[in-house]
Amino acid sequence: MQCGVKYLVFGKGLDLVLMLVEDERQEECVMKVLSMAGISHVFEMEGVPRILRYRSVITGRVKAEVEFR
Repeated sequence: MQCGVKYLVFGKGLDLVLMLVEDERQEECVMKVLSMAGISHVFEMEGVPRILRYRSVITGRVKAEVEFR
């Protein structure tokens, strides 16, 4: 991937893709590439496994968020 992130692809085709995004520059690049690929929403995890978010790729708005304790 052109953004310099580490990634794993699980399943046949693109069933699940996990990416390790280490900084804001990489995040912006990944979101831009996903948007160009027609992917509208992503799940992102911060502080693994503290917060799971369902986020719009296009607007960046969080649609849902779950905190794990």
